[in-house]
Amino acid sequence: MTQARMIELRNALEGAGWTVLGSPEQDNLFAVYNDQIFWKLINRSGKEFDLVFFLFDYRGGSTNKLSDVSVAEEKSTGKSLDFAKINTEIWKSRVRSFVKDLYCLI
Repeated sequence: MTQARMIELRNALEGAGWTVLGSPEQDNLFAVYNDQIFWKLINRSGKEFDLVFFLFDYRGGSTNKLSDVSVAEEKSTGKSLDFAKINTEIWKSRVRSFVKDLYCLI
């Protein structure tokens, strides 16, 4: 289900004019490195931004499971997106707000 949330976020970002790439593997948006997933966001003018997804194991240990993604943060602004169930209005509202907040970077 987390992968579906991430795809929904990617679609919303692309719909707002962003190019979304995995980092360091451009074609892999779901690669986990040291409990994190990295996306490179590129705006219309070509400026790059880093979006980091943080994974937290419920016991505090290391994890590489997508289901453990709890928050995404754009590094230069500190703007974050907390994950909630994808089929709720809370999730949809959070995605809209997050994409709107990042729109100022375009």
